[in-house]
Amino acid sequence: MRKVYLLGLAQLLISIAVLFFGEPPSPAAPEPAVTTSPFDSHDRAAVWYERAHRHCNAREALAHLRRVPAPDGLSGSAHAAACLALAGELDAARATLVRLPEDQRWRAAGVVFEVIGPSPEGHMEERAAPAMELVLEFWPDHWMALYYAGVARFDRGDRAGAAELLERFLAEYPSYDGWRAAAIRMLGKETE
Repeated sequence: MRKVYLLGLAQLLISIAVLFFGEPPSPAAPEPAVTTSPFDSHDRAAVWYERAHRHCNAREALAHLRRVPAPDGLSGSAHAAACLALAGELDAARATLVRLPEDQRWRAAGVVFEVIGPSPEGHMEERAAPAMELVLEFWPDHWMALYYAGVARFDRGDRAGAAELLERFLAEYPSYDGWRAAAIRMLGKETE
């Protein structure tokens, strides 16, 4: 309890010092960072997606997109496609990406992966797994999408489909680590 009082007293003293001596000099504003993250706070489409995400389900997605469309452009299309893919509306998601100029489709697919891909712990939301194959339609050698699409097929019992994707993953992925070891295990190639 004594620590709480001391912290309160310190905060009060700082407030009084600021009141009498003015604001402390603020450090120079940092240069804005250049980012390609789909969650860039200045990206209107990323902000749209953050608000729309709770509607990205089979029951609401299409109606929500008609009511509150994503912003125009590459990022807007990518985020709308991610929402549709999460909702299981893969044909609509694909159509959204196909409407982009051909040279932008793979980039939009990369944003779809980043938006709905695995969590930092490496887990993929079950309803997001089919979207990995959508990503592969536009970016066929995206090794992370190959891995997660292969794992999803493996988990569904589609061993042949999983093998095709995981073999492609092994051909693209150069590191010898846990992901490679897991793919080899799923393929039954423990000797590799």
